[in-house]
Amino acid sequence: MIKINFFGTHNFAAQILQALVDSADFNIAAVFTAPDKPVGRHQEIQKSAVKILAEKYHLKIVQPATLKNFDFTPFTAQVNIVCQYGFKIPKNILEAPAHQSINVHTSLLPKYRGASPIQSAILNGDKETGVTIMLMDEELDHGAILAQKTVPISPTDIHTD
Repeated sequence: MIKINFFGTHNFAAQILQALVDSADFNIAAVFTAPDKPVGRHQEIQKSAVKILAEKYHLKIVQPATLKNFDFTPFTAQVNIVCQYGFKIPKNILEAPAHQSINVHTSLLPKYRGASPIQSAILNGDKETGVTIMLMDEELDHGAILAQKTVPISPTDIHTD
């Protein structure tokens, strides 16, 4: 069983976390997600999709406002898995596990980096998008590509209303 730290915040990341929870191959040591934040007109505190899922499975949840000077030494694992985390992860954390850190990114890198790769593919009229799994380095959405899966963009995926 592979011991992992998971870093994620949004809905797609929650789906990746669910797959890891469902797999007998992984033991999730800790889940790092964005701090709860006020949302909407009434500024009600909202948890991330990843935190909601982690609570459901009673996983250890860590919500630092920044990782810049974060003491990562207690969070030993064989690999970090990152998906839609939303914060820069320092080199010392990326390289802490024996197998380093991998990112699940919602685009066919290197074409679209950043926070809205699916939207960029649609706006640019691309006929396909996909998912990239890559080793992470200090640069944003950069590193050795391990695998890619292409997904067609169909006209029904595009809503104009």
